[in-house]
Amino acid sequence: MKGRWSDIGFHLMQIGPSDASVCYLHQVYGKIWAACKNCIIVFDPVTLRNIFPAHPRKDSKIRQFAHYGSGVWISIRLDSTIRLFHAETYQHLQDLDVESFITKMLGPNKLDLVLLRITSLSILDKRIWIGIGSGIIVSIPFGCEDNSNNNKSTSEKAKGPGQVIRVMNTTENMEGDKTSIIPFCEISNAQLSFHGHKDPVRFLVPVLAEGFSDLTYNSEQTKAYMVSGGDGYIDFRLGDDTSCEENTKSSTQNNNNSNVRDMSHLLMWENDCSLEWMKT
Repeated sequence: MKGRWSDIGFHLMQIGPSDASVCYLHQVYGKIWAACKNCIIVFDPVTLRNIFPAHPRKDSKIRQFAHYGSGVWISIRLDSTIRLFHAETYQHLQDLDVESFITKMLGPNKLDLVLLRITSLSILDKRIWIGIGSGIIVSIPFGCEDNSNNNKSTSEKAKGPGQVIRVMNTTENMEGDKTSIIPFCEISNAQLSFHGHKDPVRFLVPVLAEGFSDLTYNSEQTKAYMVSGGDGYIDFRLGDDTSCEENTKSSTQNNNNSNVRDMSHLLMWENDCSLEWMKT
């Protein structure tokens, strides 16, 4: 029946061994990108297009994708580095490690380096948002440049975390002769939110402030929110000191009441963004 799921006539495609689960799916330029162990498998609804390793360690697992322009950022389970791939050529373009940046901002004494793994990934406008296992949220703007006067492709060796591996100034979009944006990032432009969660960031979701109506679609800018979800709330400038004080007070009033700061929280950041990223 139209508009309902059908349990007959479905198409089954096996894209990996039986002991390897598909951890994540994402749509990129009409194709489906699937994460299976340390490999990315690209296919359309019928035909397998490409399989390529996204990480040199065979025991690693891809966690999430985030697509913008002609680039796809991926995160690896139990890793503090995100990796950028070209959406059409599947070339590896950049590695970005957030561990050194977070340690520099908060200090090594406040952090458990084991927890500095990436647990969530999302994009709002021209900025990538990264959720960390220690509850920290980091955002990095894309280094979008006007490449209309330079059509050459250049390459350089990576000099350290966050440096560009291969730079491609322009590329042709599959749907037309348009200059596509490759969302390179520089770790020096990263921003860390002092408001975070006590436990891993479970998800990051971009949300329009007023919904997506015809009026919103025709406007140039609108309000949008990035929403994070996780257990507990913490101000990383203060640590858990305020939480300990509140715990002492609450225990004298009612020992059965849990601390409010330990409950699940949604944190929101307001952004003025163009709707160009939603129309693509």
